Amino acid sequence: MRAIQTAIGGVQSLAAPRARILVALTCVVGAACLPSAAASLNRASALFQDGRYQEAIAEYRRVVELRPSWSAAHLGLANALWEAGEESQAIAAYRNAASLSPEWAEAHLGLGQALLDTKRYAEAVPTLERASALTPERAAPLVLLGVALAELQRDGAAVDAFERALRLDSNCLDARAMRAFSASRSRIRAQQNH
Repeated sequence: MRAIQTAIGGVQSLAAPRARILVALTCVVGAACLPSAAASLNRASALFQDGRYQEAIAEYRRVVELRPSWSAAHLGLANALWEAGEESQAIAAYRNAASLSPEWAEAHLGLGQALLDTKRYAEAVPTLERASALTPERAAPLVLLGVALAELQRDGAAVDAFERALRLDSNCLDARAMRAFSASRSRIRAQQNH
């Protein structure tokens, strides 16, 4: 994730890379499901896994057209658009996925990560707070939330988010590094103000 790499010089993110956020969709034919949409979703996922992002985008768009209420299709589209470098379109698709499935943490996490990567930190905070609330057992949303807060120079809140992440995963290198970075920056600011 670029936001964390920029902030701490290359530390890897714990959040699942978009390439790994692949959605499984269970479809029972005849139960409000269009077989052609399910087949297109499977094709789109396979194209995405193969790194054929433009073709995946076309297939995901077909699924969205056939089944506009499938948040999984919007998330897949968002991931493919992101990998293809279409950041603004990807963010719109992430928003659609989160709006269609407000209780789906992966949609909020994808949107929050995209907002972080595009330096839209203030927008990322509520999205990542939501992702964290939906998955209180996961450290990754808290790490990303901490990064957004640190970028907004809200170091106390950032340190708190990183410490909460460390309580969930004491081996979380991202949280350790960012907690130290934010705490150090906070001390430096305090010294400069005296």
